[in-house]
This record gives sequence, structure tokens and C-alpha cells, in this order.
Amino acid sequence: MHRIDQNDASKKRRSFIWLLKDAIYLCFFPECKVTRGGHEYGGKISRTRSGRTCQRWDTTVPHLHDYSQSACQFPDDTVSDAANYCRNPDSDEHGGPWCFTTDPDTRWEYCDIPMCGRLIDEKVISKDLHADDVPR
Repeated sequence: MHRIDQNDASKKRRSFIWLLKDAIYLCFFPECKVTRGGHEYGGKISRTRSGRTCQRWDTTVPHLHDYSQSACQFPDDTVSDAANYCRNPDSDEHGGPWCFTTDPDTRWEYCDIPMCGRLIDEKVISKDLHADDVPR
């Protein structure tokens, strides 16, 4: 899997193109995942599906965990860079990105991260994206 970052200053948005096996995926914001599990997701969503705020990965308060030591489980350069963003450090393929919450009564929850659009022969297969939006 390879990621190509492109900045589109005229439209003031950032796009990502993921090359995965024989398919190309396009995401105009880092706020989408390429795979169902979303292990590659590196966006900045920091709230769970129910709206709870995510706990920072580099802290163990209010929930103790073992993810605060190793950045290799994250798409970020450091655990600190992962901040309190939704991630999938255990590569759970069924639920996708998740986070520990700042709610002492709720240890963790999944986050709602949309799937990126898929491109085949420069045609976007997505109801949200159009071929004219593809960076060239």
C-alpha cells in the first residue's frame, strides 16, 4: 500500500491517493479510510460514533492501556502525533478505527470513518466524488 499526498491550493483542500493492490483510492481529505479495518487511517477525527471525545494515545488517563509506547502501531510518526485521533493500532479488520474515551465509564468505542472513493481508469465510483475532482 502506498500513499501519495497532494495539496490543491486553488481549492484549499488536501487529497490523498492510495495505491492498494490493483486498485486506486482517492480521498480528498485525510478523513477517510481505504480498507474496512482502516489501519492506514491518519486523519483527525477525534470523536466516537456516539460523540464521546477520544483520549490521547500517549496518556493512560482515564483508561490504562499499552499503546502509549510504540509508534509502529500507528500511521503517525510518533504516538504523540497520533494525539487523540481515531486509530486502529490493533488492526481490527471488522470495526475499524476506534479510540479510548475521556469518559471514565466508557473505556473505548469505534469511530465513524467514511470509506474513500475508488478510482478505476480515472472514473470515480462513488456518489460523493466526480471525475472532474480527480487531481491530474
